[in-house]
Amino acid sequence: MQQLMEGLKKLNQSDASVDIYIQESGEHVISAAGEMHLERCLTDLHDFAPINMIVSPPIVSFKETITEPSRTVRCQTRGKVFQMTLSARPLPQEIVSFLESQAGPIRSVCHQATPYSLPNSLQIFRKKQNKNTFQFTEFQKKLVETFTKAGWAKEIDK
Repeated sequence: MQQLMEGLKKLNQSDASVDIYIQESGEHVISAAGEMHLERCLTDLHDFAPINMIVSPPIVSFKETITEPSRTVRCQTRGKVFQMTLSARPLPQEIVSFLESQAGPIRSVCHQATPYSLPNSLQIFRKKQNKNTFQFTEFQKKLVETFTKAGWAKEIDK
């Protein structure tokens, strides 16, 4: 444990943008600017403290949201080969509530990272759909129903 603490201290000194804290469960958490930054931090940490560590899947926090409809923005590449028009608006509360209620199943379908010990390669394995825990087609049907009830039926295929 002492080696880990020394390694975390050195990591914090070598990268000012890293935040390190301990959760109530005793788990040490490294907060980084993104997945690649986190991978680099884990590599550095292993260099600073060459011990076996179990690393849990990253927790991604979303810090931006849309609260009002935006104006339409038109973008194009320098050579004017590609053009894109974009506007954003917040999701209706019914859709947000449905997605929040399905966070566990969505997470299980999107990915499941497995704990690994450093210095093994930093990989996250995609989880195959498990029919016993979650039926994607059932979720898709409910999602379409929710979008339709919220008046967003035309947005489904976009």
